[in-house]
Amino acid sequence: MLYVTGMQHWRSSSSKLQLKQEDIENRSRRNNIRIRRAPKGAEGSDIIAFTADLLNAIRGDYDTSPHTLDRAYRVTPTPGHPKVALDIL
Repeated sequence: MLYVTGMQHWRSSSSKLQLKQEDIENRSRRNNIRIRRAPKGAEGSDIIAFTADLLNAIRGDYDTSPHTLDRAYRVTPTPGHPKVALDIL
């Protein structure tokens, strides 16, 4: 009986940890921006500078507060659709 109770407790704890991990991962994605259908090669050799310039141009005078851009990269193509313009995250 003690063994069954211990297993139930372990499963409950495991489920709680999985939910917490999922919540943390979802919260970390909230600050991501996806730029859809950016032409391939438009960023040149510096995708971070390209993305920062693009976002500043979009913001214009609406938002003048400084923003930090940690990283930017192209999303890998979907198998079977290699010619589609890839998103930038």
